[in-house]
Parts: sequence; structure tokens; C-alpha cells
Amino acid sequence: MNSIPAIGPAPAVADSSSSSVKMQVVAPCGGWCGPTINTIISPFYNHFAKYALYCFTAGSNVRDHRTETEALILKQAGVLEMFRVNGHLLDAVPRDHARLWLESVNRAISEEEANHLLYTQRYLLCGCCSPNCLGNYKISKRADEQQKQVKSLLSSVPGDNNITRAPDPRRVESMLVDPAPIPPSRWVILRGALLFIVSDDPNEGIVGMWGPDKDDNTNLLKHINNSFLEQSIFDFVIFVPSPSDCSVTNIQSEIISRLGMRHDGNEATRATRIHEHLENKNFLLIVDDLRQNLDLGAVGIPYPLGFMGEKKRKVVIMSLSGYRSVGNLLGVNEDIELPILQEEEARELFRQSINYQGDLYSEPHIGPHATDLVRAINGLPSELVRYGRSLRGTTDASSWKVAIDDAASKFSRSRSIEDTLCLIEDDPMLGVIGIWGPGGVGKTHLLKKIQGFFRGRMTVIWVTASKECSVLKVQTQILDELKLKGDGNVGTQSGMIRCFLENKSFLVLLDDLWERIDLEVVGIPLPLGIEPLDKFKRKVVLTTRFISVCGGMEVKKQIKVPYLQENEAWELFREKVGDQTIFSPGIKDRARILVTEMKGLPLALVTVGRAMYGKFRPDQWDSAIQHMKKSCCIDTNEDPLKMEEEVFRKIMFSYDNLKSERLKNCFLTCALWPEDQQIHKEEFAQCWIGLGHVDEGDIQSSYRKAYSLMSDLIGACLLEGCGESNDRVKLHDVIRDISLWISCGCGKNNGNWFVHVRAGPDENFSIPWSSAEYISLMFNRMKKLPFVGDLLKLRVLCLQNNNLDETIIGGVLVNSAKLTYLDLRYNKLKGIPESLCHLTELIHLNLSNNYGIMKVPHSFGTSLSSSSCTSRALT
Repeated sequence: MNSIPAIGPAPAVADSSSSSVKMQVVAPCGGWCGPTINTIISPFYNHFAKYALYCFTAGSNVRDHRTETEALILKQAGVLEMFRVNGHLLDAVPRDHARLWLESVNRAISEEEANHLLYTQRYLLCGCCSPNCLGNYKISKRADEQQKQVKSLLSSVPGDNNITRAPDPRRVESMLVDPAPIPPSRWVILRGALLFIVSDDPNEGIVGMWGPDKDDNTNLLKHINNSFLEQSIFDFVIFVPSPSDCSVTNIQSEIISRLGMRHDGNEATRATRIHEHLENKNFLLIVDDLRQNLDLGAVGIPYPLGFMGEKKRKVVIMSLSGYRSVGNLLGVNEDIELPILQEEEARELFRQSINYQGDLYSEPHIGPHATDLVRAINGLPSELVRYGRSLRGTTDASSWKVAIDDAASKFSRSRSIEDTLCLIEDDPMLGVIGIWGPGGVGKTHLLKKIQGFFRGRMTVIWVTASKECSVLKVQTQILDELKLKGDGNVGTQSGMIRCFLENKSFLVLLDDLWERIDLEVVGIPLPLGIEPLDKFKRKVVLTTRFISVCGGMEVKKQIKVPYLQENEAWELFREKVGDQTIFSPGIKDRARILVTEMKGLPLALVTVGRAMYGKFRPDQWDSAIQHMKKSCCIDTNEDPLKMEEEVFRKIMFSYDNLKSERLKNCFLTCALWPEDQQIHKEEFAQCWIGLGHVDEGDIQSSYRKAYSLMSDLIGACLLEGCGESNDRVKLHDVIRDISLWISCGCGKNNGNWFVHVRAGPDENFSIPWSSAEYISLMFNRMKKLPFVGDLLKLRVLCLQNNNLDETIIGGVLVNSAKLTYLDLRYNKLKGIPESLCHLTELIHLNLSNNYGIMKVPHSFGTSLSSSSCTSRALT
């Protein structure tokens, strides 16, 4: 009802009853019979009076009816607005109660309009007085009765929460697919998957699909979903998008939202709700990008799956190639691979995506670039489409080159990870996989990604091999990882390791291997691969700088980690330098040249990038470029050691740019410790103070300064912070090699430094006593040192963590008059011979943790009154 005309004055006959007319029954007879008569007559009289009054109350009843109806119209408008808003924003539909209420309201409004119109017409025809009492009676009676209905509707207006509800779930929700052409090979895969899904075979319940291209995988699943839009054999097709966490709870939430169910309750309650909803339905569940095993029963999916009692229960799961085994864990009945596209198909998809009419690859200007780009993309459909669209209409060669570099860097390194995961997961014949490349290229980073992927899925053991590797060292680390206690005997420990791993799936990660290690002697159960009966996976992945090590370890699959391509190298360098520096006047072009000179080596890009941070003057960048150009370009066909020498020269730029000679000297001493050793900061501070690199007048100030210098080296990416409370530091193995290389004359091998640490008690090696000034023999478990007759140039000697006793004084030390720094911590000295007083140049002596020392000779304190000894050394 858009508008209701105003009601005019009532006819005269009605005006006499404008106020309520009250009548009282009076008994016609008095005496004893009066009450009796009243009792009998009163009901009839009141009933007659009530209806008789309708003849006189038409005007007031019609007006009251109109007032109540206008109030009802306002309520109706509010409910309709809720319908509109919720329907527009939430696709909500009216609840049954609200829909029936609106129907009743519409009826009540129509009835009021009709009665009001009849009253108005009689008023206009007869004026103020209508002689037709019967007509007045009917209008008044209708107004009174209908007004009661209006009041009832006003008292039952639906609340806001009872007006609308979520719509009934559609059988199939339409999914937005990429409009790009679907390659013919993908159509074949799509048809194969659909045949499985609609099959009536009771044993075909789950199909597992997997491929390397996430976006391509998702797009194919959306096509499967949309295949049932027009004609569906399923009551519900449920698409679960790529979950951030593939837990039962998250999968339940997606299904419950799709089915319009309540989200309350715990996991078990929601599983029951899902099960009851789907138990008697035909359903297809599609789960995208599943990366771990999923208990479908715990989710609430009814079992068994397949074609059961006229009901189809089907599940499709999709995973990336590296997670292919998820399907095996779920017990898929059909396994479908989405492989990378073959070259011809990839070329055609790229041509269609770039919207080129004709033979793109024969075009003289961009044809060769297009060929290179397609090959760099490595057959990934979604990336072929993305790069094609971005290069539409582009003829500039530099733009194509940037795209080629970007694709080559992105997909070559990602494929390295992807390929390695697949080989570990699926190939039954490959037991040992070798990842090789020069130092600093990112091999350890790749190995850590593999560790993170398989942690929790099998026993994963990390071993840092390094240069000074031995069977015993590998065993020790494995036992530590397995939380087993060894006895130091190779044979016994081999049996312990073999017994622990025999009936398990395991992955041993050997980082930075320099020479062959006999895995059987270590205790690794053989044969490696995937055991055909019990399906145990026994795999070893190693990283090395030398392809010859891969041969020695009988590696069946080698994966070379490439250098970064130009675009990726630029982004890494820019991140370390900072945009404020890069985009300063005259800097960006010079930065591009500098990046080119580093040939894509990540470690060089990081360290040099940090060195150039805050360098705003173009001449500073010119100097850096000249430094890099003095180094020959890296030739990947050269011997790896020569390659690394060129790497050293590039990273040495960061060393040259350290702000003081003191900081440089502190950095060089870091190489005295074993490779990959996590060193307490306090230990470094003691060393630097003892060597005289740090001397701030008092011990507290010196320690503070030492810690500050460590922060400077960390900021220059020459030192790494580590430890749970960041109380330790370590050197990247290449940075340590650079430190030794610099100390030994930048490749001239001047013999000034000799570092041979963590070698083992039975290893024979030659010590250049006559030429060395710095010697570190720590962590070797040595019991004696050879006798040296000649006077030595030796100034620094690090002998901590060995098994030496006081007889060493009569050997090397009596001929080391120039010795200023001596570290004998953690040995087996039972006393301090007075002959130690002959070391008159000695400034730093550390004898701590030699628990046999009970006293200090009297002459010792007198001779070394100007020396600096640690307080623990004399306890």
C-alpha cells in the first residue's frame, strides 16, 4: 500500500457514538426473580448490544484500524530492508516464519484498504448521515475484527536474527577459472579424472593428482568442479581451496561453510554433523594443495568411499610434486600426474598467451628470445601464460632479456629443490643424492629446506662433515642427533647406529663433504633406496664443492646448484645495500655493473652488498668496480679450487672495507677455530684481548669493545650470530676459508699461519714449525707434540681441547721465546713447570680446566708479573 487517504468525519449516526457507548442491562422485573432474569437475559442482551453498537462506531473503528495498519506498514518496511541488505551482502534468503508473516501483513493491508475505500465511498455518497445501518454495521465490524489481526501481527514482528538465513547450499558452486587455452595434454588428463569420478566401480573412491605447477593444478581442479554445473550426478560438489594448514579442523571448517552448517562444537562434534549431513548423499570432495596426510574419517567423511548402494562418494586430492606421497598415505585408488609440458606444447601455449598471429619463433627480432624464455620456464603452464601476457606487444630486446634471466633464476633453483624432494620421496633405486657447486652458492640453504620438508615424516639426521671429516666425527654427530651415548669405539658405535635405524625410514643429510666416507663403517643400514617389502625409505643426501666426491660416494643422481641469474642477483644485492643507497644520484647504474662482476654468487652478493651499504659517493662505487674487475671472471669449466680463489677475491672486498685494521685482525683470528664451530662470544673476547687487538685500559671496557667489534663483523656478513640466546658466533665455511687465504698471503702460501683442528689422535700430519707464527691445533685429542731443536718464530699457539700434559714444555715451548699467546685449556696438565718462565714475551696464558693443577710455582708469578692470565687459569 503506497498511501492511504485520510479518513474524514464520520456520518452523524456514528458521531453519537464517538466515545465508547456503555450499556447496562436492567431487569424488567423486580423482586426475587430479578437476578434470575438478569442471569438468563444478560448474555443475550450484551451480545446484541455489542453488535448493535457496530452501527454507531464505524468511524472510530475505521480510524483505529488505519492507525494500527500504518504502524504495521512501518514494521513491514524494516523487515523488507533487512531482506534487501542481507540478500545483497550475504545472499541471504527469508526464513519461513518471516516469509509467512509478510504474507499475512500484505493480506492485512489489502483488507484495510478495501474496507477503508468502502467506508469513504459511503461517506461521499450519503454525507454526514447514512441511513443504511446494515452497511455501517458491516464496515465497522470488519474494521474491528481486522484491527485485532493487525495488532496480533504487530506483536509478532520477526527479530533481526529471525528474518533471513543463509541460502541452501548449491549442489555445485561455480569456480572462476583462468580463461587461458588449456593445452591438449591437460584435456586428456581432465577427461581421465572425470571418468574416474563418475565411475560406478565400488573400489574407485579417491583419485590423487600431483604436479609441479600449483596454479595449473588448481585451475584443473576448478575445471573438474565446473564440469558438474549444468548436470550433476552429485548432491554436493565440495571444493576445499588450498588450506594454510591442512589440519582436520581447518578442512572441517571449509566443508561446514560450504554446506551452510553450524561451526560450533569441538572436532568430534563437527565430524558427526558432517557425517550425518553427507551419509545419504552423493558427494564429490575436492581438496587442493594437500601437503600432509589427512584422516578423512576424523573430518567426518562417510566411509567406505566409491560407489556404494546407489550412492557415489568420491574424493579428489591435489598436491605439488614434492608432496606426491600424501596420496599414498591416503590410499588413493588412482594416481594422476600433471607433468610439465613438452617443448612443442609449451611453445604453442606461450604463442597463444602472447597473442601472436603467425610463427612467433621465426620472427627475427623476438623469435630467439621467445625460444630462450620458453625453455627457461621449463614447461610450467601457468608461468608460460603469465610471462606471455606480460610481454604482449614487447619488441625491446632488453625487456625480453630481463624476463629470460628472471625465469631462469626462478625455475632453475626451484626445480633443484623440487627434483630433490621427488627423488628422495619416490625413486626406489636412488640411495645417495649429491648436490654440488662452489662454496657460497647456496648448497647448505637447499639442504636445510630438505631437512624442514621431511622433519616429522621420517628420522632426519643432520651431519656437518667439513674438511676435517672422519668416520668417528660422523658417528658422533649421528649419535648426538639420535640421543644415544657412544663409547668412542668406531665398531661399537657402528652397531648402535645400525640397530637404531634398521627398521625405520631415515634421511641422512651430509653437509659440506670433502672426501669419501664409508657409510657402512659409519653404521648406515644398507642397501639404500626404498626397501621393496616393508617400504622403508633409506636415503642419503650430501653437499660438496667437488663433483669427484659425488663419484667417490657412488652418487646416483647429481644436482648442480647454479649461480643466480642477473635479475635474482640484482634483487638480493639491492636488499642488502638498501634502496636509499641504490637510488642515490649516480649509483644505480654502477650498482648494476658491480652485480654483474659478482657473477651471481649469493655469498659474494650478500657480503659485498653489506659493505656498500651507506656508500653514497659514486667514486666509492667506481673503486669497488675496479676491485672486482681485477678478478678474473668465474669460468664454470675450471677446477673448483680456482673458481673459489676468484670468489675469495670478490668477497675480500668486504674485508678490505672493514673500518679499521683492528677489526681486520680480529676477523682473521676467527679462522683459528674449527670449521662450523659455534664459538662463545666470551671466548672470542678473551682471544682478542690476549692478542692485544682489544685494550681499553680495564677488563670490563675491553670486553664491551670486543662485543661491539663482533657486532660490526656480523653487520658486514663476515660473522654469523647463533645459539639459543645469541651468545655464540660462527663463520660460514667459505668465509673461514677466505680468512685463512688472506692470512696466508692471498694464495701465496707464505706459511705464516697453520691451522689443523679436529683431526683426531691417530691422524698424521706435518707441522711447519720453522715458518709459522700462528699455529692452531685445538680439538685434536693430541697426547704429545714433537721435539723441535731450532728457535721458532711462533707467536700464537692454540692447543686447547687436547690430551697434553706438562711434558710439552720440554718440547716445543722451550724454543718459543717469542710466544705471546698460549691457550692450554681443557688438557691434562697436572702442574706448571718452572721452565715455563723462560717464555718472557708471554702476554696471555690460559690454563683453565686443567683439573690436575693444584698450585702455581712461586717463581712463575714473579716472572710473569706483567703478563695477563685468565683468573680461571690459576684455580
